[in-house]
Amino acid sequence: MSYKLMLTLLIMTSKAFSSEYDLAQMQQGDLLGRYLSIYQNSEDPLSSTKAFEIYRQGGFTRNHSDRPNFGASTDEYWAAIELVNGDEQRSIIIENDHGIIDYYDVYLIDASGIRSILEAGDQQAFSNRYLKIRTMNAQVILPPGKSTVLFRSQGESTNYLSLKVWDEAPYEEAMRWDFLLIGLLIGAHIVMIVYNAILAISMRDAVYWSYVVCVSLNLLLHISAINFGQFLGFHLFGFETYSNHIQLVLIDLIIISSIIFSWLFLDMKHSKFRSFTLLAKMICTVSLINIFVNNLWSVPLTSIMVMLSSAALIPLVVSLGLLRYFKEGYQPALVFLCAWGTYLLGSAGYLFVSLGVVESNAFFYWGQFVGGAAEVSLFSIALGIRFSYTKKKNASKIAALNEELNQINRGLEEKVQVRTQEVQDILTHIHQGIFTTSDGLTIDQKYSAYLETLLGCKALGGRALTDVLLNDSNLSSDQVDQLKTALSMALGEESLAFDINNHLLPDKLDFKNPEGRQLMMELDWNPLIKDDVVDRILVAIRDMTEKHEMQKQIDQKGREIELIRQLIDVKPERFSQFRKVFSDMMSAIDPIVEHQIITHDDIRSTFISYHTLKGVSRSLDLRQLSTVIHDAETLLVRWRDEGKAQDPEELRLAHQRIHDMFQEYIEINDHRLGRVVDHRFIQVSRELVLRVIEGVEALGRLPDVLDDDMLSLKKYYYKTPEDIVYEQLDSIRDIAEQLGKPLPKIHYVNHNFGLSPQAAEIFEKVLVHLIRNSLAHGLETGNERISRGKAERGEITISLSETSKVLTIHYCDDGRGISLKEIQERAQKLGVALPSHASHQEVVELLFTSGFSTQKEANNVAGRGVGLDAVRSFLNDISSAIGVELRSLPHYPDRFGLDFVMSFQSECYHRLASEGISQVGAA
Repeated sequence: MSYKLMLTLLIMTSKAFSSEYDLAQMQQGDLLGRYLSIYQNSEDPLSSTKAFEIYRQGGFTRNHSDRPNFGASTDEYWAAIELVNGDEQRSIIIENDHGIIDYYDVYLIDASGIRSILEAGDQQAFSNRYLKIRTMNAQVILPPGKSTVLFRSQGESTNYLSLKVWDEAPYEEAMRWDFLLIGLLIGAHIVMIVYNAILAISMRDAVYWSYVVCVSLNLLLHISAINFGQFLGFHLFGFETYSNHIQLVLIDLIIISSIIFSWLFLDMKHSKFRSFTLLAKMICTVSLINIFVNNLWSVPLTSIMVMLSSAALIPLVVSLGLLRYFKEGYQPALVFLCAWGTYLLGSAGYLFVSLGVVESNAFFYWGQFVGGAAEVSLFSIALGIRFSYTKKKNASKIAALNEELNQINRGLEEKVQVRTQEVQDILTHIHQGIFTTSDGLTIDQKYSAYLETLLGCKALGGRALTDVLLNDSNLSSDQVDQLKTALSMALGEESLAFDINNHLLPDKLDFKNPEGRQLMMELDWNPLIKDDVVDRILVAIRDMTEKHEMQKQIDQKGREIELIRQLIDVKPERFSQFRKVFSDMMSAIDPIVEHQIITHDDIRSTFISYHTLKGVSRSLDLRQLSTVIHDAETLLVRWRDEGKAQDPEELRLAHQRIHDMFQEYIEINDHRLGRVVDHRFIQVSRELVLRVIEGVEALGRLPDVLDDDMLSLKKYYYKTPEDIVYEQLDSIRDIAEQLGKPLPKIHYVNHNFGLSPQAAEIFEKVLVHLIRNSLAHGLETGNERISRGKAERGEITISLSETSKVLTIHYCDDGRGISLKEIQERAQKLGVALPSHASHQEVVELLFTSGFSTQKEANNVAGRGVGLDAVRSFLNDISSAIGVELRSLPHYPDRFGLDFVMSFQSECYHRLASEGISQVGAA
């Protein structure tokens, strides 16, 4: 038996589980809902054959509503209907006017089998529809007798079947009326949009723009809700499907725009109920999350959140309208509430239908669109009422302000008289010279009484400004002429002319009054504007003589206190030693600065001396002295770089400033602090002197105890390197802090040799330069040392040894050393000649070249190009020498450590004890 025959017998023998619909009794547009049987499938999608088999087996449930509503369920729903035709084949239209179902399929089952008639959901091709209009419609050609039609419906948002049966001609006629109604509703919205957009442009009021945006979004939503959006998308742009997200996004945007419109319309910023701002922001935030997050994740979740946001929006805007109207008397809120009422009346039914709470009907279907049209019209009327209300309210405020202004004007003359008297009293008693000038050259008749006292003249009105003030001041004739020109150009012009020439008006001048007293005055020049031009110039003169003198005394005292603070931190003996060194070195420079022509050698020797004095001054924290020396040193750097001296007088002045500054320190040290040290005497204990005397008197043979006393006396005369370093510890600490490096540890090896006073003085200068070089160039920062596996604090080693009556002092640090390549590159930039195949020793000897420094930028610590050159010069003065030896560095394969080797002749030192090792941590 063939498949078709079996299917025919199956249809004929199957039990009908729904009422049959007889086409002979058909009325145009009949609803088919009550003739349907429904099956809900929550599992995998069914084929039409499987669905029909379930139907045949009685698995479908009889439906009793005209429009079966499945709510927001995402399940697959099947419906079946039995259609009874006459003896002839008949063509009918089956329409589903709920057009926003994702998937909607129609199947015809007759003797020929199961045939697909339509696949026309908004996620299916629009072109599948029989008539390309907004509703889903299928042409069904029925054979004679009974046929079964299956319907499949599934969606992620609303889902219900509103099935109608038509003949084709009546259906097309009904659709024409349908389009006419839609056109009227769309036209009503567009008229309101255009009208209020024109008002928004002309009135520049944000509330009208918010209305335009809100109504435009509502129109798009209404079009989408009746499936007119897919219709337009297909016919205008060729789009076959319509996204579920469009309607959801539109609702969220409407929620946000409705809140903004309501807030502006109700003028909530001037309401005491503006605390609702937080709730409004929360609703807007949820809507934004829906738009940008939920829509990309889950349409059902977005639908639920949209409903919750809508449910929160309505109570909010209605409550605000009620509070503004009944509690604050805001009249436009009444029509605002009516507009929302009409919208809610239509939207509530649509919402209930969408949720599946009630069955759809024509009122619910068109209620939202019609209610929306009424709403936008009422909102437009409300905006007009708001405009009139605001205008009337503003008119009341203006009337109140005018009345207040009239009251002010009525008492204005009395107030002017009072103010005039007050001004006159001020001019009589104020301790300033105040006057006006209208032509820029003479004093007007009204001026303060103190002006006569200040200038020492009577009857100043009408007198020339030059006669009573300017001619007896320190202003030059050119400055006076500029002042007159500035005043003449400002008077009678706009205030801009005064501002442009204001810099020519002096704010200070020295004035000699008729009694011969010198006064220091401050002047204020201010334009008085009348009819938008400068009518007069108001001048205020203050005598600042006493204040200036007091300020000078305060500054002098402050400077003196600062110098005292610096000197207190320096031991008297240490300052006395520095005083001697300073005097000797400055005396050597004095003849040089008097030369008419300053030679390159003069610059070099003076520069070395200045640099040394600056280093010692910094070590003693004598800041003002180190600053003026630094200024003089900078002058010499400029001359050295330019290759010639510019003005010897400039150097003389800088040199004299150093003398004057040091003299201030001496005056304060000797007279304020009374700290005078006589260098002819050495302070020793009386017991030591007594033992020496007794030992000498008892001499037959020099006792051992006398040898020890003599050695102790020698230690007062000779200074060990350890003693010299100890005196520099404060300076080392300051330099390390300035460079952001930890204080180094200092090791001494065999330090039991003492240097004579002259050699100790030279070694102190040498040590200043070497330690500065170690801190500036060699030793790393704490973090850098740790990263290279070193101890955080750097180390400096000073070792002494004696060979053939020559004392050798070795100085080195454990820092990064120096790169010979960097020395060569620096030499090339400075134009220092170097053999093409120079040895390492020849390269490192460049460090002793005058003006050579590897520091790229100079500062107060290093980079001046003076240091090792000065060190060698100092040692040469006492027939001593210095050299440098290279050593490899384990942490820096491409760099070399520097060991400085200094040698002193026998007359420069004395052995104090046997050899030993000592260590000092400079902390």
